[in-house]
Amino acid sequence: ASGNSTQDSATAKIAVIARAPHKRSAIEDKIIHNLQYFTFLDDRRSFANVDALLTRLAPVGTVYLACTETVDDARGAGGKKGNRAAAEVTELMSKLENVLESRSDVTTDASNSGCDNDICVNRLDTMSKNQAT
Repeated sequence: ASGNSTQDSATAKIAVIARAPHKRSAIEDKIIHNLQYFTFLDDRRSFANVDALLTRLAPVGTVYLACTETVDDARGAGGKKGNRAAAEVTELMSKLENVLESRSDVTTDASNSGCDNDICVNRLDTMSKNQAT
């Protein structure tokens, strides 16, 4: 858990940016998509709010997954505590990736995506806080 009093060890802070179709107001309207931003706390065991958001945003084709807490940042805590935190970051990312990949009911036609799963999940490398500053 972070120093944020609204977050505890059972929750994770999630931020989502989604590209959604833009409703055209006129034929001259050149905007095709809008970006929507969502931020919320979610249960680390089930990621139920992420699951509900996938339903709301359907159809979903590609998801890019990243974390602001890198394994290197977690290890910076040192010793057993740092190794435990690093393992927790890795486990949470894997759990979230599994939730995303399991939702075959909210996908677009995946035959053209080149992915093994219905939703194409791409894990992005996350720069450690030390490298970012």
